[in-house]
Amino acid sequence: VSKLARLAELNPKLPFRIHQVALGDADGDTEFVLMQEDTMGKLAGSSFQHEREGGARFKVKLARLDTLVESGAVPLPALVKVDVEGAEMMFLEGAARSIERGHPAILLEYHSGPLARDCAAFLEERGYVIEWMDAGDPAGLHDSAVGHFAAVPEGR
Repeated sequence: VSKLARLAELNPKLPFRIHQVALGDADGDTEFVLMQEDTMGKLAGSSFQHEREGGARFKVKLARLDTLVESGAVPLPALVKVDVEGAEMMFLEGAARSIERGHPAILLEYHSGPLARDCAAFLEERGYVIEWMDAGDPAGLHDSAVGHFAAVPEGR
């Protein structure tokens, strides 16, 4: 959080606020695992690198994006960047109403072939077109695939 606060100090004209909360599919508390690389962490429920030992674990506040938007804590987003280390579906499920209501453009980093396909299907069911950035055919993505796609509402 201190690095983000410093970024805000260095860029005072940028209109952003720091919310000390992890986004997922529920509201409450969860466990956050710091990974071996000190710049990476993930929710304990994430499927990403489940076979690797994590570092420190600590309790964090968890919220659905829908809850934050509906409470007025954050505005309905026009653009969403998702990089949640294997918790992609957890995030999307917690943001479903905001996605359906606001139709934001979405840039998503996926952390396995099955997650990529599940996330794409979730968004396609809501009228999104998927542009695969790292893979031509998502059916061929292997279980440990990491890559990106852009999702935009059809007709935009």
